[in-house]
Amino acid sequence: MEEFGFHYRAVEAKKYAKALTSANADIKPDDALGIESMVSVIYWKTLKNAPLHFGQPQHVPEYWRTFGSRRSIRTGVARNAITPGNAMLNYLYGVLASEITIALHAVGLDPRLG
Repeated sequence: MEEFGFHYRAVEAKKYAKALTSANADIKPDDALGIESMVSVIYWKTLKNAPLHFGQPQHVPEYWRTFGSRRSIRTGVARNAITPGNAMLNYLYGVLASEITIALHAVGLDPRLG
């Protein structure tokens, strides 16, 4: 986040990350999930107002000019992205899931086993 001009958000996230260091090896799984949740909130807040730039001058709706909220303005839930930033993330998550599945098959593991 620091590289994109969000230094204050990176500092905030690092406070939570320090709780996961080896010095705190006795951290409970629920505590780790809570920390992950807090960093996730910081991540999505940071992305919400991140500007998006299009390759050529184009007329695009105003709400396309920033990454936008994780929640759809139509449904109110974090599914079925309607902004370019969130649609791009959904696509990349799909590619990542495919790559993980291929890698698991390559080493003889079954990706259907949680």
